[in-house]
Amino acid sequence: MKKSSLEKLNQPQLQSPVAILLILYKFFILVLKNAFPILLIVFINPNRQIDNFELYIVIGISLISATLSIASYFKFKYHLLDDEVIINKGILKKTNLNVPFDRIQAINTNQTLLHRIFKVASIEIDTAGSKNNEIKIDAIDLETASALKSFVLSQKSQVQKDNTVDAITDLEDEKTLLQLDIPAIIKVGFGENHFQSFMIIALFTFGLLQYADILFDRDQYSSIEEQVNTIVKSFIFILIPLAIIASLLLTLVRTVLKYYNLNFKETTQGYKLVSGLFTRHEKQANFQKIQLVGWHTNPLKKLFGMFQLNLSQAFSSSMVKAQTMQIPGMYAHQLQNVCESYFSSQERDDLLLHKVSAREMIRTFSKVGTAVGGIAIIKWIIPQFDISWLAIVLLLTLAIVYTYVSWTQWQVQVSRNGLLLRRGFLRTTYLLLRWEKIQGLRTRQSIFQKRHALTDLHIFTAAGTVKIPYLNEDSVDHLRDYLLYYVESNNEPWM
Repeated sequence: MKKSSLEKLNQPQLQSPVAILLILYKFFILVLKNAFPILLIVFINPNRQIDNFELYIVIGISLISATLSIASYFKFKYHLLDDEVIINKGILKKTNLNVPFDRIQAINTNQTLLHRIFKVASIEIDTAGSKNNEIKIDAIDLETASALKSFVLSQKSQVQKDNTVDAITDLEDEKTLLQLDIPAIIKVGFGENHFQSFMIIALFTFGLLQYADILFDRDQYSSIEEQVNTIVKSFIFILIPLAIIASLLLTLVRTVLKYYNLNFKETTQGYKLVSGLFTRHEKQANFQKIQLVGWHTNPLKKLFGMFQLNLSQAFSSSMVKAQTMQIPGMYAHQLQNVCESYFSSQERDDLLLHKVSAREMIRTFSKVGTAVGGIAIIKWIIPQFDISWLAIVLLLTLAIVYTYVSWTQWQVQVSRNGLLLRRGFLRTTYLLLRWEKIQGLRTRQSIFQKRHALTDLHIFTAAGTVKIPYLNEDSVDHLRDYLLYYVESNNEPWM
């Protein structure tokens, strides 16, 4: 870190001029989305007339928004003062942000392709309890970004440790735990959620069909609609496999874009994850900030012996998903090392199994069975409804299998120091929770549960809620009393 870079940060600084290009790029994408129907008409049916009034409105709003955004660039300034980061921004509404170093939980950097071309990065500074990222700098040169990040984290570390250890050197002491090459990324892609990609393709196709009536004249639209229906009915057994193959390819592409050259490292402060092809994301998770450690697998992941690790950090509930560090492609021994750092196996040697009542299947089946029952009622009332009774019977059978397997997968193991949870159907999810991370407890009991001395337990943490259904009422009462005693008597910090 050069001293000149750090000294420069003591005075209010504008972002890199590249931020202007990023602003214009964002609004270009926004305009493209808003003008999508008009662009479709121009390229697919240029002879069809366009409503000039709507076109002028889109252009006018875009120009005004772009002008205000560029002006906001010159009103955005940042600098370091004593022990805090200061941001001044706003055109009509002035905003001054003062964030002390000791409130900062992580400093994440991202690089899109445009960032990488101009050798700049965006910085997101996160603070505990904030609804969104407290501070975001869209474009800052790499040298300045490194200086800001190293200085803030070192100052924060020195305040917490209350000593003069060179925290900057500690931050650079990194050990690689996982690095994904292309063959490993392809394995990860095969084990990802292909249904999500299938829905993206289906929704995109459906969206195009919604615009068909404005792209073509009435006669053209009727003719095309008939042709599409004929093709779908004639080639349904060809289109479905094609859709599945397309979903697989889309998942692989998304996986490569997201996890290309993934590096998962352990530092003296916690963990660091860097990944991405066109956009390089860098996220950090401090040891103390990690509230929950979870991992999951599925039949395809099991085939490759892989798991996906999720490190859930302390943030407001609206940001839990965004602040969960996801590390795919981990093998059992790598996963075990991370679990040991959070909740060692020696502290889990007294785990006792608590059973989820078989009556939980009644609630599960009532949810999935209601949907199948609704379809059956519609078929009974409207015989012309385009679904066979055989399909309804198969859906009902699947609902029964799902209900039973989901119940057998429930496993709740409790020790004096924490909890190990397993649940799922095809996807099996595991969760580790240390008791000192608990923020609150709640029990919920329906009339049906009360008759059978059963209850649901909700455990609240700063990274989300852990819900355990249909436990024995006496066991939950004893556990609740113990946890209240543990939280009050234990001096371990929750973050």
